Amino acid sequence: QTYTSPLKELCLTSLDKGACPHIRYTTGDIVSVVGEPGEICECGSDRQRMVVEGRISYFLKIHGRPVMSPQQVDAVVGAPQWLNFYQFEQIKDTEFALKLVVNQAYQEEAETAIVTALKNALEPATQTTIKIDTRIVEYISTERSGKFQAVKGVADV
Repeated sequence: QTYTSPLKELCLTSLDKGACPHIRYTTGDIVSVVGEPGEICECGSDRQRMVVEGRISYFLKIHGRPVMSPQQVDAVVGAPQWLNFYQFEQIKDTEFALKLVVNQAYQEEAETAIVTALKNALEPATQTTIKIDTRIVEYISTERSGKFQAVKGVADV
């Protein structure tokens, strides 16, 4: 798939000596390339690096188009001292649910900054108002597989 953003799907290909592909495997993982060719990384490498943004099925989508990765949501939410866990779930194109598990450092309305930041990140893509239902909860359940998913996009919105 072609995206108009710097995000691309990771595709693995096996090559023989003649650079002929044998197997091409599309992973469903979306990555972004970091740095310019030849730019030196902190580790000393001069190769370009990739950041795994998340699986395409976990992206937040507006009108069927991926607009925000789980990695980007995590960067917006950050790591406030009062927050133990969160889950941000897309219900419809412009409706979301934010569940927060907080600790004793939480002060009333502390989540307002996160909600505002999420709206500021999403509203330009929707060109409409975003609704975020925010709840403080004691527990957030895992998926049936046992895996915890912090960002849940809806595949068929």
